[in-house]
Amino acid sequence: MIRASEQDGSYPRPQLVREEWTSLDGEWEFDFDDALAWDTDDRRAPGAGPLPRRIQVPFAPESELSGIHLPGPYSVLWYRRAFTNDRAPGERVILHFGAVDHEARVW
Repeated sequence: MIRASEQDGSYPRPQLVREEWTSLDGEWEFDFDDALAWDTDDRRAPGAGPLPRRIQVPFAPESELSGIHLPGPYSVLWYRRAFTNDRAPGERVILHFGAVDHEARVW
């Protein structure tokens, strides 16, 4: 957790500084799903085993910095990342996905 008082100017939108925020940038599990199996593939269901690739977020799979560096376009991409929610029960947690092009399903 990063607190506003500890900031060094690295908050992504300084004009909207929040008291507390956490960046989920970094290594995520990743896979392609060009067969559109996401509704029927139990391997990819929430809680299933790990995805076979790793990607560096916030970079797109086409980017060299992502670690994937493969040209698109892609039908469906899977990203998975576990994190700890240290909020008290009943407190809101807002997740912001800055690069969802069309649709996101979040578990």
